Amino acid sequence: MSVNKLTTITLSSCLTGMALVSGIAQAQTKIGIIDIREIVTQSEEVKTISENIAKDFKSREEKIVSLEKQLQADLEKLERDKAVMAANEQAKLEKEASENQAQLQQLQAEFRRDTSVRQQADMEQYFNKVKESMQEVAKNDDYDLVLSRDVVPYAKEEIDMTQAVIANLNKQKN
Repeated sequence: MSVNKLTTITLSSCLTGMALVSGIAQAQTKIGIIDIREIVTQSEEVKTISENIAKDFKSREEKIVSLEKQLQADLEKLERDKAVMAANEQAKLEKEASENQAQLQQLQAEFRRDTSVRQQADMEQYFNKVKESMQEVAKNDDYDLVLSRDVVPYAKEEIDMTQAVIANLNKQKN
């Protein structure tokens, strides 16, 4: 794409955006801004989700840690006693260590996959609650348009409705 074409596209996008903002301002549209990151970092429910996942997967995590320690001990024994071991005993220990390493890697991969799937499912439910709460606040406070803080380079603090959404989420939880 040529520089002139890129400049033309950028300029027309800016003009379209300015026209849109101008039209919105003339219509007395009430605009709100929401900061999803702030909602997530301040959310007790997100902390509870993380704690529940950790609790639910604790036994699997302990099994992995135990297997890691056992593998490490076996490898240290093999290295330490290698010189005085019979060749068949050394081969047996090496084979066991290799099998345990493969089992450990499989358990770790399954653990990461399962915790990730669970976290995604739980967070999807949470974000649905955030969306419903945001819509409720917007409707109750007569907002016509709600934008994410991520896409707005500047906004006055008065139009930030993040704390109202957090309060609404906390009210729903109780």
